Amino acid sequence: GVVCFKQKLYETAAKAFKEALTINPWHEQSLRYLGISLAKIGEYDEALKAFEKLLRINPHDVQSMNYRGVILGKMERFGEAIRAFDEILRVYPDMEDAREKLEVLKSLENEEHFS
Repeated sequence: GVVCFKQKLYETAAKAFKEALTINPWHEQSLRYLGISLAKIGEYDEALKAFEKLLRINPHDVQSMNYRGVILGKMERFGEAIRAFDEILRVYPDMEDAREKLEVLKSLENEEHFS
C-alpha cells in the first residue's frame, strides 16, 4: 500500500489499505494512508470515515483532526469544518496552519450565505 501511495497510485493504495484493515481494523497507519488515498481520489465520505475512526483511537491526533477539517471543507460542509478547526485550535492554540484554514473556511461560509 505504501509503495503505491508514494507512486501516487491512490486507488490501488486504497484497496491495499482496505485489505490490511481486514486483518487489523484499528491499525492507525493503514487508516491514515487509507483516508489520504481516498481523499486524493475524491472519495470524501469514505475518507472522512477513516479519519473519524482514527480520532476514536486517538482523539487529539492533530494530523487526523486536520485532515478531517480539510475534507469537511472540500465537501462544502463549512460549519462542521469550522468547528473542526476550532477544536484543533482549542487543543493546539499555536497551530498557525489551522488558524489560516479556519479563516479561509469562514470566508467561504460567508460567501455561501451571500450567494
